[in-house]
Formats: sequence, C-alpha cells, structure tokens
Amino acid sequence: MNDRKQRPPKQDTPGILRTPPAIGSSKTEGAVPDPFLLELKYLSTLHENILLKMLHSKWLQAFKFTGKGQWRLEWSTQGARRAARLREIIKLYRLTEDELFPVGFTLLARDAKMAEHVPNLPATILDFWRDCCNEIDLANSVEAGAIFVRILSSDNGQNGE
Repeated sequence: MNDRKQRPPKQDTPGILRTPPAIGSSKTEGAVPDPFLLELKYLSTLHENILLKMLHSKWLQAFKFTGKGQWRLEWSTQGARRAARLREIIKLYRLTEDELFPVGFTLLARDAKMAEHVPNLPATILDFWRDCCNEIDLANSVEAGAIFVRILSSDNGQNGE
C-alpha cells in the first residue's frame, strides 16, 4: 500500500488569469483567456474589417499588418484625397478627443432632421462624411466610428510608415 499522500489538484490563485495556451495546444481545458488579449484580437479584427471595406471601395490598394503592431496602408489616389479631407474634418471637429465623437458625428451626418438642429455644421461637411461612411458601409457603432477615425488619424498620409 502506498503511504504517500495524494495532493489535491492544483487550483488557480483567485483573481489571477492564466495566459491562454498557444493555438493548437491541448491544455485549453480550464484556462481562462486574458480579457486584454481578447480585446486586442477583437480590435484587430475590427481594424481589418474596416480596412477590407476601404479596400473593396477602392480607397486602398493594399494593407498589411506589420510585426510592429501597426497597419501599413497603400492608398489609392481617390482614397488619399478622401482621407486627407476626412483628416481635416477630424481635426476641425476634434473627433479624436472621445470615442463617442465619431459615432455621434456619423449619426448626425446620416440623419438630416438631427443635423438641422446643429447650425455650426455646414451641410457640405456632413454630406461628405455621410457619403464616405456609406461608401465603405461603416456601421453606426462606437467601435466602428472610433476605429475609422483612428485609422485615418494615425496613418497621417504616410502609407503606414
């Protein structure tokens, strides 16, 4: 007979999340994915979806995720012109100051009745913003609006370099 005591199964320390195992690992049972890693993957997917829409609308000729955690964008002539004008609007109306500003601006541009009550916004700017958002089929969501503005403001016309 074995006199050794059996140890209870190892339990995770409360409040500590283990890093998820590598893809293809068989040790996925019981692992709690890190919320930060999940959010990064979600944000990367949202970026990619919007960039794909920009590619299909011929704003971009190509895009690539670099090893540095950045997107390299190759703008078409039409896309570069649109992006430059959109950057002016983003700067003028400070759409990078809060994640809600881009979606609010997009909703305002898409709703003519609402826009009538905001006298300081020229109709031409709202029309251009709405046309651009419709052209790439941008969703009316906080995430999509914020990422659209982030893509435009972070590239700054430098093709991701």
